[in-house]
Amino acid sequence: MFTSTTCQQIIDRARLRHWTFTDLALGDGAVLQYLSQRLRTHLARHGATIEGMVNTTMTYQIGAQAGLLVALGGGVPVYTTTYQDGWPVQIIGGVPTVVTTGPMIATDPYGVHGGTPGFPLPSEMVRLIDVSLTLTNPPSLVIPCDVIREHGRIQQQPGRNPMAFVSGNRLVPMFAFAGSSANPTPNTNDRWFSVSTLTMSYVALPTLQTLTDYLNIPAVLVEALDADCALLMARQSKTCPAASVAGFEKDAAQAATLGGLAGLELVHEPEQETIIYHG
Repeated sequence: MFTSTTCQQIIDRARLRHWTFTDLALGDGAVLQYLSQRLRTHLARHGATIEGMVNTTMTYQIGAQAGLLVALGGGVPVYTTTYQDGWPVQIIGGVPTVVTTGPMIATDPYGVHGGTPGFPLPSEMVRLIDVSLTLTNPPSLVIPCDVIREHGRIQQQPGRNPMAFVSGNRLVPMFAFAGSSANPTPNTNDRWFSVSTLTMSYVALPTLQTLTDYLNIPAVLVEALDADCALLMARQSKTCPAASVAGFEKDAAQAATLGGLAGLELVHEPEQETIIYHG
């Protein structure tokens, strides 16, 4: 059901589909770029049916920032009072390291100290699946976060769960009041201030960079990528008959359709059957 295959293996299987592909003047690097784009397209198209298998989960640890922060200025740690987004410090091989390719974090997600409100969404995200919150009061209670449309946030009435909306590629907590210089924190009694962690689940948008990169995707999507690569080679070949090109186009379309249909069965809810005997 779930398979690991490399980009090189997909390209090699595609070249075996027709004899005209053996001497095709199309480098593997060019096919890799096409394969990366097709993978994004399939995940965007079928992500809703297989999101439980290809999703990524990220957790924000929310802490009240009420003092000086440590930042890097020219590679040197310095103290700062600004609250812009940044990257967490990771211990890699015993050395504190800042990995700028990972998701950013917000040091002032509620805008209490003048920072930009909201949690920055991962740049590689293609679909937001779910957002949940862990409270400090009651301790460790996990509750859902309702994500609403931005244009409806004014008319939306407070509900059972804390609410947020997406704006500027950020997940912005929704509060009832706007802050001012006289009262910068009028929402301190809101449930958002009892949140200790925020967990978001999303479908990432992968970028294939080398032929040895692994694609950990459902097997139904591997067949679709094989067919896509074969279609690319057929269109680029000068000796591939037109009838064969049309056949590869049909195969690619069918593989994409079957991939979406099979995805529904991969994560279908388990069905149980109960028999009640009456004496």
